[in-house]
Amino acid sequence: KSRVFEKRRFYDEREWRYIPFEADNKDELIIDISDFDNAKKLEEFHERLKKYKLTFDFEDINYLIVENKKEKLELEKLTENKIKIVIAE
Repeated sequence: KSRVFEKRRFYDEREWRYIPFEADNKDELIIDISDFDNAKKLEEFHERLKKYKLTFDFEDINYLIVENKKEKLELEKLTENKIKIVIAE
């Protein structure tokens, strides 16, 4: 099964997207919405996803984009000024 992904600027949405392209075709990475209320199926899905987890170190982050100066100051304090923090325009 092949999937086509639309080109988008996900940073406009202020959220992360991670799609593990090396996933096996037999490993279905999509859960049916009806299974969200089924705790057992949800747990099984989470177990299957563990082998695709995204790992990174603090040093791998180049920028954090924030909404305003207050958020910028809070994150600068939290990150000890180790990351460039940019206010979205």
